[in-house]
Amino acid sequence: LLEEAGCRLALYGVRAEHYEIIGAALLASLRKAVGAEFTGETEAAWIKFYKLMSETMKQGARRLSLALEQRQEKRSEEN
Repeated sequence: LLEEAGCRLALYGVRAEHYEIIGAALLASLRKAVGAEFTGETEAAWIKFYKLMSETMKQGARRLSLALEQRQEKRSEEN
């Protein structure tokens, strides 16, 4: 499911470097919303979760990119 989401986001123009920006914004938002209860342990858990999620989504985007490149190569060979 996350790989599929990464594919869709790539089609919308989201690039790998955008995930870092989004992750920072997510952490800042959580820190602000939760306040003092947003402990170092909580932040570490969110960082771990976001890293896993974003890496899986980026993997989906890479898979899509590879498939598109292979399709283009095949079309070039046919012409």
